[in-house]
Amino acid sequence: EVLLNTIEVSRWELTLGSTVNNCCIEEDALSQLLDNDPGIEVIKDLIFEFRASAVMSALKMTCRFIKTNIGSEKFDRLLRDFCSVNESEIFGYSNAERFSRYLQQINLPIPNLDDMLRFEIASLNTTMDGIKRFVDFSYNPFPVFASLANYQRPNIPLEPGPTYRLEIVPDEDFKQENSNLSKINTIYHD
Repeated sequence: EVLLNTIEVSRWELTLGSTVNNCCIEEDALSQLLDNDPGIEVIKDLIFEFRASAVMSALKMTCRFIKTNIGSEKFDRLLRDFCSVNESEIFGYSNAERFSRYLQQINLPIPNLDDMLRFEIASLNTTMDGIKRFVDFSYNPFPVFASLANYQRPNIPLEPGPTYRLEIVPDEDFKQENSNLSKINTIYHD
């Protein structure tokens, strides 16, 4: 039996944090007690929802691209699988990078997913460091962005067409320069 009032606060915090984040800890009476507490599942679900939201906010178009191709249930499972094998990062940018690496490792069979991921990671990098970047597409990406902004599966031609080069600029540069079709704000907002 665990006498809860005899446990040091730091040990309680460590065990609780490790339990709700699925981290490996030494099995003891406290960890077993927490594992069997129905409230732990509620906390785990809340943590998952927060982490999934952080990834989806940072890689909005990539997540919509995946979701429109595999469906909501499979996408939820994908995020849960990612969270189960990756610890949470403090910053959204770091979570996005980690999710990007995870997607590259599992190699989802979704045509053109790499294009969207490459575009959004380049956009995030520009947001972080203020350096202009270019991303090439073998198709016109603007109809794809419009479809995803409307939560619709985009129709991307199977045959490559002319190269579309997007210049990704920091927000301040975008606001100061004349906008044209070859430039897009660092994050495509809907």
